[in-house]
Amino acid sequence: MKLLMVGLGSMGKYHIKKFTALGFEIAGGVDTDPKAIEQAKVRYSIPWTGSRISDFHGEVDAVSIAVPDSMHRDCYLEADRIGKPLFLEKPLTRSLADAEYLNTNIKSPCMVNFSKRNISALFVLKQMLDECQLGETYYKVRNPDIVLKPDGKQYRGISRNQICIGIACDTRNVVCFELGNG
Repeated sequence: MKLLMVGLGSMGKYHIKKFTALGFEIAGGVDTDPKAIEQAKVRYSIPWTGSRISDFHGEVDAVSIAVPDSMHRDCYLEADRIGKPLFLEKPLTRSLADAEYLNTNIKSPCMVNFSKRNISALFVLKQMLDECQLGETYYKVRNPDIVLKPDGKQYRGISRNQICIGIACDTRNVVCFELGNG
């Protein structure tokens, strides 16, 4: 399978390593940093590189996007024009409004991924939560003024020795662990 890699910095290199290990061919690479483009082109033998997604006219089976969070929305929309499945990095966007906009406007199949879900720090944190070393756990919902206890009852006023987990952030994994889905 051929892949267009958008973002050739540290996360992009991480994606390239993982995808090539699975047998993907990197058909093209996009980045706004000329140094990152040159390094990736040489290191990974990428046949086409450029600074804009719209300049790519090769054939690919999918597009992987690993750019800074502030660029996600615009890159996702531009990559959608290729009409191939999109592999998107977490967080999807920086706002709920942007996420809803993408949900309405992206036509290509896509997957939002958190590449480093299995980092050891999360397993240590799960153990600490299981052993109640951090106090009682509460869950944050979309409305920033509402905090829920695990039983679903609303709670306000979390003290400093308690931990509140934002489901929309990278610690989402802790919620999965707490609910037995991790």
